[in-house]
Amino acid sequence: MLELQQAHDTLCLLFAHAPEVLLNVIPHLEEALQGGSLELRVLTTKTLGSLFGSPNGATFGPIGNQTIAESYHSTWQVWLGRRADKAVQVRVAWVEAACKVLIYHPELRLSVEGMCKMGPIILLESY
Repeated sequence: MLELQQAHDTLCLLFAHAPEVLLNVIPHLEEALQGGSLELRVLTTKTLGSLFGSPNGATFGPIGNQTIAESYHSTWQVWLGRRADKAVQVRVAWVEAACKVLIYHPELRLSVEGMCKMGPIILLESY
């Protein structure tokens, strides 16, 4: 898992300095969100949250003026869906990352708020 964490950390560094390098990587992160193990879903939720919430995320895309959420709308929608993941660890990672999205990208606020209006985010396991 340490190697996977290091790889995800490297993705965030690459995104900060050369986001175009990740054009073919982001769809793979979307797949990991949908079917990975719990550890992988938590890590990928955090990684994509860092990318979506990055101050650099506003200048991404082929013409340099799209957010990463606009360039990868499908991935953005899957990431938003982690708000209702079956595992509390993934939901907590989503809430933490969503704060950065709201701070740095107010243009995405409606999408995030729309997910929150679907009902309370349960951050504790129910028994």
